[in-house]
Amino acid sequence: MGLHGMGMAGKGAALRRVCTLPPFENPQVEAVFWRERDADLYRFRRRMILAGIFAFWIFIVVDILLVEDALRTVLAIRCAATAVALGLWALFCRERATPSQREAILGGVGIVTVVANLVMASVAGPPLADVLPFSLGMIMAFGVGLASPRFMTAAWAGLLGYALFWVSIPFLQSSFATVVTNVHFLTISVFAALVGTFAREKLEREHADTTRRLTVLNEKATEAGRAKDRLLASVSHELRTPVNAIVGFSEVMQQGMFGPVEPPRYRQYVDDIGFSAHLLRTGIDDLLEVSRLGAQKVAWQDAHTPLTR
Repeated sequence: MGLHGMGMAGKGAALRRVCTLPPFENPQVEAVFWRERDADLYRFRRRMILAGIFAFWIFIVVDILLVEDALRTVLAIRCAATAVALGLWALFCRERATPSQREAILGGVGIVTVVANLVMASVAGPPLADVLPFSLGMIMAFGVGLASPRFMTAAWAGLLGYALFWVSIPFLQSSFATVVTNVHFLTISVFAALVGTFAREKLEREHADTTRRLTVLNEKATEAGRAKDRLLASVSHELRTPVNAIVGFSEVMQQGMFGPVEPPRYRQYVDDIGFSAHLLRTGIDDLLEVSRLGAQKVAWQDAHTPLTR
């Protein structure tokens, strides 16, 4: 029973991780994340909103073909909604607009088009009422859901549009089969938009968090490498001074500048000391060269090399 409970708890924790957006470390990191996302998607979203407004206006052809008695009212509603959407698009394009403001404007454009479609369908009745609600799913799924990087924007805009459709059902004067079809399609579209936006934001947050952690680790590794090079250079310089003294004095003794070295065994010791000191100095020089390479302080030396057969 205990193992079963632990297994259920583990499954519950895994499910919570899947259904929860990764939190940000602090508000500053969150602000930077959304500012970067807004900058990356600005041009795409600006063009997409304008294309959506244009597509909404193109539906005027459908109005002319399907509406007879309330055509002027429907055209007036479509023109007014288009004007409001264009005004929101102009606000969206402002340089001073913050990421949160642009998200709200994006959701507002979606709600304006949804409300306009529902009002026109209610005023005109069938057959326009059978066609326009069908486009609400595309607005939610491919409009707000695709252009918005935030799950919360897609959530409040999608659920609000979904609720407005249910409120407008008694005024659409559509058949039961048409209402059921539109409800079914709109439900699937809103669900797909919410799931897709949630999954995208979750992946983007995880990617940003991983990138940030790797950047911090890379900076720490770089600083540790620089500290190692500084320590290596400092220790090598400190070792080279006494080694140079040992090499110099051993050469003086080998040359007998102040008299012969007695007894002869000492002469052999001096040779060994000189040889070992030269080896040690060569190793220290190599260490200094490595530290210069790490600090990028090694200059190129041009030399001509003859090519012989």
